[in-house]
Amino acid sequence: MKSLIFLLPFLLFFLLVSAGSNTVNKSTIEKNHPVTFLQDTTEYVSGNYKIKFPKDQQDIFELLEDSIEIFIPEGYPFTLDIDVEIIEVFSQLSCPYLVRSYELIDWYIWDGESEFERIGRDENCNEEDGDEDIWLIVETDSLGNRTVYLDRDSIYNNQNPLVGTNRCEGGVLPTGHWANSDNNPELSNVGYWVYYQIVKVVDTLAPEIILEQQPVVSELDNQCEFVVNFSFRVDETNSFWKSLDSGEIFLDTGNDGVLDEEVEPSAIDSLQPGEYLYTISDTISVGIHSYFIFMEDECHSIDSMTIEVVIEQQNNFPLQGQIMSWDGVLLKDVLVTNSENVKTDETGNYSLCLDSTTSQVLLSPYYNDYASNGLSGMDMIAIGKHILGTQPLDNPYKLIAADVNNSGDITVSDLLEIQSVILQNNTSFSNNTSWRFVDKQFQFPENWNLDSEFPEYINVLNNGTGEVINKDFIGVKIGHVAGGGVNTIGE
Repeated sequence: MKSLIFLLPFLLFFLLVSAGSNTVNKSTIEKNHPVTFLQDTTEYVSGNYKIKFPKDQQDIFELLEDSIEIFIPEGYPFTLDIDVEIIEVFSQLSCPYLVRSYELIDWYIWDGESEFERIGRDENCNEEDGDEDIWLIVETDSLGNRTVYLDRDSIYNNQNPLVGTNRCEGGVLPTGHWANSDNNPELSNVGYWVYYQIVKVVDTLAPEIILEQQPVVSELDNQCEFVVNFSFRVDETNSFWKSLDSGEIFLDTGNDGVLDEEVEPSAIDSLQPGEYLYTISDTISVGIHSYFIFMEDECHSIDSMTIEVVIEQQNNFPLQGQIMSWDGVLLKDVLVTNSENVKTDETGNYSLCLDSTTSQVLLSPYYNDYASNGLSGMDMIAIGKHILGTQPLDNPYKLIAADVNNSGDITVSDLLEIQSVILQNNTSFSNNTSWRFVDKQFQFPENWNLDSEFPEYINVLNNGTGEVINKDFIGVKIGHVAGGGVNTIGE
């Protein structure tokens, strides 16, 4: 932690906000910042003033008013700008720090160009940053010579402190202050001062999760899936920050203790500072499921909630499956069954939910667009080698793909069909579809050839249990035998 504080002055240099343009006076600053206006008749040229920069604030729950004290002649052209920044502490046990930057300009002295002078956070040289107030004292003698002092109190010559070191570099100081511009030229009064105060927040109050709407479940048509809607409120109004660092919602499908996926809220509404309404709309299937909610605030205090959703068996006739090419590419937009007009999605998956009175359904995948997709001279060369017998095709799916004209044999005519669609003389094959599909469970016998049949459809019977039946297919792009990951549907 000490190393973090040591680095803060360098980090905070980039967080400075330019000084404001309003001159300090009673009406604009006194009500917010304790300012004592000198009552004597000292002329501006004297330039005598004192500023007390406050020590760090530790273990606070409420942000206290800044406690800088300024003693200046009334009406003196002086600007004070105070900015608060948040510095994240990379620890799961700590709140972020607040950093107040004080920027003061003596417009009578500052030339508008000189670099500001940063008041250090360890001017007493005890290696404890920000542990006590620091007084900046500017005194002008009768000849107009200015001296700047850094001190423990407001009197630079009262022997407090008794003795110190020269800006922490070992040189003995006169008694009564820590540093002065005579011995420390870097303190020469340029009229532009910057100081940082660290505010350490302690907030142990965790956010509170309140269930607003109990889960409401509705069934999706023809999919054997359900939509669950619920909402909850997160109350962080009693905390210091009134904001959340993170919020996560997970679904435990089947209630087996495994968080299967993260659920994104459909809406997050801010009701007031520190109070948020989360709305959830999620799709789930039959069974017992749990939603786990975790909310963490800026100080890493956590609240959690578990919401259980039970969807009873509906005795429907649910089916699902996946279609991919023989070389592993997932196929979308394949029509799975004409009777229900169901197609595969982006991941090659399909699902349908039939009424329990349906006794059976025929799954017969179909796709007959983009005949030339994925075809190239490499396919023609591979098929030509098979015809010549120099390099026979090595699996049944390639044999099905090579029989382009669906004649039950692989000949030069198949090569001509491929050439015709590659050259765009034809947009489809004369006696075949662009794709054919095989029941994934089908095991081709050894030495299988095109004279033998293979299952291109599955007749699924309703078993009456209501449990999901899974049926997958393997897609074969007609004419494409070279592989190489281009076996896809579409242009």
